[in-house]
Order: sequence, then C-alpha cells, then structure tokens
Amino acid sequence: WANDLFAERKTIPPNFIAAYFTEVVRVKIALGKLDESRNILDELLADLPLDAPFSYVIIDIALAYAEINLALGQPENIFEGLDERLQPYRESGFGYLLADELWLRGRADLALRHYDTARESLLKAKEAAEAQEERAILWKILVTLSEVEKASGNADLANSLCNQAREVVNDIAAHAGEMRDVFLDQPAVIQRLRGN
Repeated sequence: WANDLFAERKTIPPNFIAAYFTEVVRVKIALGKLDESRNILDELLADLPLDAPFSYVIIDIALAYAEINLALGQPENIFEGLDERLQPYRESGFGYLLADELWLRGRADLALRHYDTARESLLKAKEAAEAQEERAILWKILVTLSEVEKASGNADLANSLCNQAREVVNDIAAHAGEMRDVFLDQPAVIQRLRGN
C-alpha cells in the first residue's frame, strides 16, 4: 500500500501530499525501513514552498522526522532542526497535532533522561489531547508518562497512569466495531499495554 501510494505522488494535490506521505513514512518506520523513510521526508521538505497557504504541513513532516529519530535512537535530533518553522503556528494557537508534538518531545526527553522536562511536555500533551478528545494519542501519552514516573522512582503513580491508559484503550476497543481487533493488534498496543 505504501509503495503504491508513493508511486502516485505526482497525482496528489500539494496540500494533501504531506499528510498522505507521512503515513507512508510511518509504515516504512514500522517495517524498519528508516533510510527509505528519511528519503521520502527529505523529498517532501525540499518540495514544500515556504510561502504556500498549506505550509502548515511542516508540522506533519517534523513529526515524522521525530519518529524516525526516535526509532534511530537519536532523540537529540528530534525535529531535524524544524522547530523554528513550527514555532509560528504554535505561537498563534494553531493546535493541529499539538498533542502528538508534545508527546514526541516528551519521549525524546525521556530517552535523554530529562525526566522533569519530559513530564512537563507530557502533561501539556495530555491536556491538549483531553481538550480535543484525541483518545488515539491520549493512551500513548499516559503510557509515556507512566514510563517517566517509573524512571523517576514513582512506581505507584506509574501503575496508576498505565491503568488509565488501559482504560482508554479498552474504551476505544469497545467502540471500534469491526476495527477492534485491528486496533488491539497494533504493535504499539501489544508492546506497551497488553504485555504489561
């Protein structure tokens, strides 16, 4: 699917291409094809005009770079230096994928053992996800907060947060209909919740 979609990239309107191809990148990351992922993002970034009305797609691109860098074990390079291009959107209150961005920042700080900074980003991510009712990212934020608290020696709070994440996952699964098993069989769900 990812290869077929990427082959059609010249037929996709520019304002949709980043959203589609960051999903292609996520598939490639899941398959461990990190070089292919980076090449796709590099191409997207090179083709993105700075003054286009849809230039907010830099957010999609930056978050996909963050996922690659975390997969590579390079949290210090989290957004590939794209923070300055993200900043105007965040300063203006543009909330598109804000919870995801803050979650990735928290994961990077956790990997760097900057627990206080990680906690701060993750609490902001949780607030953003709850305000926008984004349960698909909320459970991931709660799991990562749990990991921060565990690393900080707060085992009871870590367990409580993990249980909250399970509740969110169970609620999503209960309302997923035919997609229930697909959701529960995602590697991230299995690795982070079902195995614990």
